[in-house]
Amino acid sequence: MQNRLTAAQERFIQAVAHGAEPTAAYQTAYPRCASARTASLSASRLLNHPGVQRRLVELDAVRLDRNWILQRLRAVIERALPDEIRPGEPDAVARRHEQVALRALELNPVSAVTDLTDDELAAMLADLEPGTPESA
Repeated sequence: MQNRLTAAQERFIQAVAHGAEPTAAYQTAYPRCASARTASLSASRLLNHPGVQRRLVELDAVRLDRNWILQRLRAVIERALPDEIRPGEPDAVARRHEQVALRALELNPVSAVTDLTDDELAAMLADLEPGTPESA
C-alpha cells in the first residue's frame, strides 16, 4: 500500500478541498488529461483512493478548526466593541476598543485569515482577547 501521495494527487486534493469540482480539480492536477470524460472517471477513482480520502479528512478538520477560531475571533471583537463608538475618547478602554476594531478590519476579508497557519491565527486571537496587555 502506498502511503505517500504524489505531487499531482496533492494538487488534486488541494483543489477539491478549496471547492473545485472533482473533474476540474483533476484537470488542474493533471493538465495533460485532455478528455473531460477521462478526467471525470479518473477523478472519481482518485476520490476513492484511501490516501486521498485520509488527506481530505485532514484538510476538512483544519478547516473546521479555522472556522471555530474565526467564530471565536468574531465573538471577541463583538465583546470588545462598545455599543456607542466615540472617536477621540481619551479613555484607555475606548482606545483598546478602537485597536481591536482596527485589527478586525485588517483581518478581513476572511481569505486573509484562512491563509495563515493555525499557530499564526491562534496568536492573533490571543492578542485580541480582552485583558491582553497592549503592545508598546
